[in-house]
Amino acid sequence: MPGIEAKFCSSFSKLDQCTVMAFPSTLTKPTEELLISNWPYIALGAGMLTWGIYNLCFHPLSAFPGPFLGRISWVYYSTLTWNGNLANTAKRLHDEYGDVVRISPNILSFNSGQAWEDIYGRGLQGTYDFMKDRGRELRLPNSPPSLGFADEKVSPMFSWLHMSTTSLDGIAYTNYQNHRRYRRILSYAFSEKAILEHEPLVMKVVDSLLDSLHTLSQKSAKGYFDIEKSMTAVMFDISTELSFGESLKVVSSPDRNHPWMSLVKSSIKDISTYCAIRRLVPHALWLYMDRVMLLLSAKTIIHAFGFAKQAVERRLKNVVGHRDFMAYLIDSLNAPDGLSRNEVERLALTLVNAGSDTTATLLCHTVYRLAKHKDVLQELRQQIEEVASSPSDITFTSIKQMPYLTAVIEESLRMFPPAVNLFPRVVPPGGAQICGHFVPGGTSVCVSQLSQNLSNKNFVDGTEFIPSRWLGDERFQNDNRKARKPFGYGPRNCAGQK
Repeated sequence: MPGIEAKFCSSFSKLDQCTVMAFPSTLTKPTEELLISNWPYIALGAGMLTWGIYNLCFHPLSAFPGPFLGRISWVYYSTLTWNGNLANTAKRLHDEYGDVVRISPNILSFNSGQAWEDIYGRGLQGTYDFMKDRGRELRLPNSPPSLGFADEKVSPMFSWLHMSTTSLDGIAYTNYQNHRRYRRILSYAFSEKAILEHEPLVMKVVDSLLDSLHTLSQKSAKGYFDIEKSMTAVMFDISTELSFGESLKVVSSPDRNHPWMSLVKSSIKDISTYCAIRRLVPHALWLYMDRVMLLLSAKTIIHAFGFAKQAVERRLKNVVGHRDFMAYLIDSLNAPDGLSRNEVERLALTLVNAGSDTTATLLCHTVYRLAKHKDVLQELRQQIEEVASSPSDITFTSIKQMPYLTAVIEESLRMFPPAVNLFPRVVPPGGAQICGHFVPGGTSVCVSQLSQNLSNKNFVDGTEFIPSRWLGDERFQNDNRKARKPFGYGPRNCAGQK
């Protein structure tokens, strides 16, 4: 700082005092009128320039490298969030700047396996100090970060919408006490025993998928068709069957679509827009913008919640002949430390949304890679035929004897993790050491999963699809497998990863 001040003083000392004093008199009247009439724009421009200079040169994170636009303004990060290019751009930035990148004025992205533990693994030691970053929320002074809309006071005129949005928070943004309770109840539903009990239901839906694909291939005049719709449909059918005891039979429908499925996709786009705008709007205005955004998304939110609410209502009235996910939630209804009716509806909606789109994305990528790599497809087919002489021999148990199939899935998860977005956490007030760097309190930090997975530092030929790296091939013995966490890490990792 002394050096900067000296430079400024030296520069000003060289100015001719008369010139400085005479400056106002050199302005013509039209120029003065122009300045007066445009003073709001001049003030705004000066403020933005000052803010940009502060972020670039004097901000606590100014020493960390990153793109110029990202360091001076939130516009860069919000634009990437809105257009869906954040993950790919983060990968490119890490290739250019290294393991730590400042991708916005207050967000650091890390490309190191240690970052998983330093950022997301804190809860493993019982210290939940790295809270989820929900964007630029309106908070009271000295108050902890809000974990959901339920923490905020809502005007009565918005209470009807608030009920729906609160229900969408579910397990993702609830506080740690509720999160542990939800995970405890869901752990029974996702146990190996419970999963094996679901096998007949899953196989029935998969058979419908195969029939549908055969029909589509026969009818396709071009010789190809969009498999993404089929994969999304089959996962949606499986998710609703396991969650509510009823399949919507989307995969066998002519258009392979359902209003609920469309709402899931719409909600993903709405959330991206919501998060992008939230970063840009100043704190003082967010109280009002929050409500505007909710109103714009009201139709999607209420319809999605309505589908789940009706499905839960039907499931409570009907007894099914198997133990679906809902059975475990119903067991805990109104039990001590159990679930309320509203919580059951929240979790049911989460199970369908989280279990359908993400898995469908992974399946599509796997099929794409197999189509591009004929040698991998041939080896996989050969192993499947060795283990299963007929389609009926392919079961949850028999696929454990197909290590190459497991390797193909593992490699797909590495190259195209379904939840590819950055998931920032907020550093506690005292600051923290992350990958050997001291990061000030209040900074948002995250791991760039795609950068980790495709980095040649972590994986030999990181951008190549090579399933054999998961089968003990000596060429890949130095791969840093701990860097790949497709289901997240720590107490908030994916509950249904099995």
